[in-house]
Amino acid sequence: RDSFRLHIHDMTRSNDACTGLTRSIRSGICGMAAAVLCFVGDVLMYGPECYDQSAAVYFDTVDPSTKDPTSLLTSPLAAGSVQQIVAGGLISPLMCLLYIIAGNGVLLRRELGIVGMAASFGFSVTVIGAACYHTGFVYTAFIAKAYSKICAGDIQTADCVNGFEELIISHATYMRHMKEIVKIGGFAFTAGFVKICFDHLPGKETHRLPSTPGEILMPWFMVIFAPSLWLFGLRETGKLKELPAPYGGILAGGSFNICLFVFFFAVTLYSTVRKFKLSKALEVKKD
Repeated sequence: RDSFRLHIHDMTRSNDACTGLTRSIRSGICGMAAAVLCFVGDVLMYGPECYDQSAAVYFDTVDPSTKDPTSLLTSPLAAGSVQQIVAGGLISPLMCLLYIIAGNGVLLRRELGIVGMAASFGFSVTVIGAACYHTGFVYTAFIAKAYSKICAGDIQTADCVNGFEELIISHATYMRHMKEIVKIGGFAFTAGFVKICFDHLPGKETHRLPSTPGEILMPWFMVIFAPSLWLFGLRETGKLKELPAPYGGILAGGSFNICLFVFFFAVTLYSTVRKFKLSKALEVKKD
């Protein structure tokens, strides 16, 4: 009788693990969809003038966190049509919603406790800030469009000398503050995520518990795919700025979503493989 109860207990835990893995797979697909959607928004918003530029052009004349905000007045974003720019910006709310669903699905787990809650909260703050930041590019484009129209040619009006510069500097200041919010959220997410992975290093107590959902759902080596670590290593160190034309500009602009796509792809792939193995093991136990 005891062996039968133990068998039922193992079957129940394995079924629970499969259910948790299914949730991870669905969340991973949702996260990848969000990344692709926002990348499409980037392509629409940046316009044809950005497609074959270097990463240096992106960071100097497209990204509002540039060291010289007045360079945004001649941004290649101005070349895009109004319809394209608006469509690219309107993608942000849907992208943000999908990212939050995906992040909560992967991180907000009972098995991961308070650390999972902190990581999930940090991730949500990050993607909300990123969505607002993405939308801000719409105003960069509109300001650059107005500047190119009013200040075209050799004759400069008073608005060109003072008004536009003051406007674009204020806009860039706001965007820098928004970027700080993204970084704060990213720090909380990364700290929580690294702690989760550390808790499941080989030899840790949680790792030795058989069939525990926490060990299965987030193995230690997933830290390799932590998007914030890659973004810090590539963007903040200036390495990304070295990418040449014709692909440098679009890769620099889409780096946030590319890193998140890789992260959610890794979660989906691992969960799919693990679920397949568990399903096979369950079939053997039932026989």
